[in-house]
Amino acid sequence: MINDAIDLKYTVGRSDSTTSYELAIPWRELIFDITQVKQGMKLKFSLLVNDNDGEGRRGWLEYNSGIGTSKDVNAFGNLHLTD
Repeated sequence: MINDAIDLKYTVGRSDSTTSYELAIPWRELIFDITQVKQGMKLKFSLLVNDNDGEGRRGWLEYNSGIGTSKDVNAFGNLHLTD
């Protein structure tokens, strides 16, 4: 049996017109062999947050490219793991 539950930790905060999101994703959700994750490792990374209040997508914010206008891993930026 496959367990579809993902162990995510998150918080959402709102102050005036600013919404803040904080998300922690365990390595075991992203990679089969977590022993491969090492300090100094370089990963390709992009993050997109949609602006959709229930009436359709009005736009998005993107950290690095490669998701919003096309799906292109070559446009992702570099993420370096630190301690």
